[in-house]
Amino acid sequence: MPTSLFLQKVIDHLGFTGFKNPKDNKIHTIHNTMKEFVLSGSNLNLRILSDKAFEVTMSVETYSKALAADYFFSTQKVDKQKSCIEMFKDSALPLSWLIVTLYYGCFYSAVEVLRLTGSYCSYFSKDDCQEIRSISSNSVNLSSGNYLGTVTTDNGYIKIVFRQKVLGSHELVWDGIKKLVLTFDLSDIPMKKVSKLEFFSDVFKNQIDIEYPNVVRNKWNYSKSDAYSPEANAKYGKFRACLTDLSHALSLDLSHKKNDVELNNILFIWVLYSSLSSTISNVSSRFATS
Repeated sequence: MPTSLFLQKVIDHLGFTGFKNPKDNKIHTIHNTMKEFVLSGSNLNLRILSDKAFEVTMSVETYSKALAADYFFSTQKVDKQKSCIEMFKDSALPLSWLIVTLYYGCFYSAVEVLRLTGSYCSYFSKDDCQEIRSISSNSVNLSSGNYLGTVTTDNGYIKIVFRQKVLGSHELVWDGIKKLVLTFDLSDIPMKKVSKLEFFSDVFKNQIDIEYPNVVRNKWNYSKSDAYSPEANAKYGKFRACLTDLSHALSLDLSHKKNDVELNNILFIWVLYSSLSSTISNVSSRFATS
């Protein structure tokens, strides 16, 4: 799995921003998440750049607190999804429930990995935009929609520029993961891992006939909601085996041409979930408070 490469991207970003582990036990509040910091205008400067872009500047301490608070709430969601996935390993339960649950575990993990590597996928409503205008240093109208925030540093401060995107909220997240995967440097890793990492890259470059996770989720959620029949369970029995033995899923890059396309779609979500959720688990100690 490319867990180590996702993790390295996180470590690189934390070092780049000068992240400092918050020691305040009170960081675990919704008021300290990045979006709430932005909407409150607390401990930051905000300037609207256009009707579809704005920037915020804050101290490393404020950024660290927001990153840690977001992380806390993300891990709660990922852990709850993981608990449900464990329950859904029972073959008597509807397969569609399992796949949709697995998708959200994967999605929440993806959102947090992007935050930890400097990208914020956020929706700002009309009311949010009015609030941003009221605290902005300049009075410019801002339109509602999905925004991508990109983190940089500026003279010892953290700057995040949010720009509106035409993609839907889930598409925006997976587009971010795609761009992150395509930055992986495969030259410094063992050859035995290269094929799996190249497989990830090929999927996101649309060179392999596997659909994006949100597309697969929609199909199982709306078109395959009755897919818990004995016939369906027999057809996707190999997928259930992957939930107890990840090695089955890790052979995906070698067997994708032989497997059923739908099976490959859900196997990819499982491998992606395993990589992203493992990355989150591996950085937990960096966000522990005393």
